[in-house]
Amino acid sequence: MDVSQRIARRIARDFRGEHATQAVDLLSSLEIGATSAEAAERICGALLIIAGGDVDRLVEAAATAEIDWRDVLVRAGLEHDDWRAHLDVALGPKALDGSTHDEPRS
Repeated sequence: MDVSQRIARRIARDFRGEHATQAVDLLSSLEIGATSAEAAERICGALLIIAGGDVDRLVEAAATAEIDWRDVLVRAGLEHDDWRAHLDVALGPKALDGSTHDEPRS
């Protein structure tokens, strides 16, 4: 899956060097069956919230997401209708056109 610009910025903020590369690679290779870019960003955002900058927690959360991604939404507090507002706080604002992807990254 593509990593949105907001996800890439959060990775750069939370991880350094090899860990940042590992985080991008992990999120890019997730097999979670997301049906839209918005859903993928929500799940990736949840994973980054759970990880809190710790690669081992990110790997663990990603494994959970591949089994049932709804579990990570609950752990990250993104399971309710107000998830977009919480994700904006965690990742920063969307692009000016409202899209979740400024530019796809892989």
